[in-house]
Amino acid sequence: MNVISPWIITILKLKCRNKGSEGMSRFTLDDYYGQRRTLTRVLSQERGKKIDLEGKISRLRSASTTLGNNLTAIEESSNTLGNLAINESQWRGAEKNKFDKNFQALQNYTKEFMNKTEDAKIEVEAELNRCETSLASIEASISRFEASLANVNAEIAARSDN
Repeated sequence: MNVISPWIITILKLKCRNKGSEGMSRFTLDDYYGQRRTLTRVLSQERGKKIDLEGKISRLRSASTTLGNNLTAIEESSNTLGNLAINESQWRGAEKNKFDKNFQALQNYTKEFMNKTEDAKIEVEAELNRCETSLASIEASISRFEASLANVNAEIAARSDN
């Protein structure tokens, strides 16, 4: 989640408080240059966060796809094992019991592994959703900061012309 820094709030409060009766801000040119430096720094930080999140989202998507592919492969292997034709006449007595016990253990381990893999995929997708929400928030912040920077630049240009 993105939180507006206290110094941005201070800048906004100062801007509102420093309005003169004619509506023109009483900020000096130096004040606007300071705001521009601050906004430029914040934009750089937010863009860095955006790049980091985009990388994380890419890795999470890749992990989700890999987990999904692994689940499919495990299911196919499990189904193949489950459909094996076993000659019951060759497995008798203790050998049959040993085989049945080991085969049941294999099925249980396979099911447990699939459940854990499915849980991991769910966790990855939940984190992916959180990251995508954060990315949207950061993109909105970047847009707001860019608009503020454009306003500050316009003020600088207007005051520089005077």
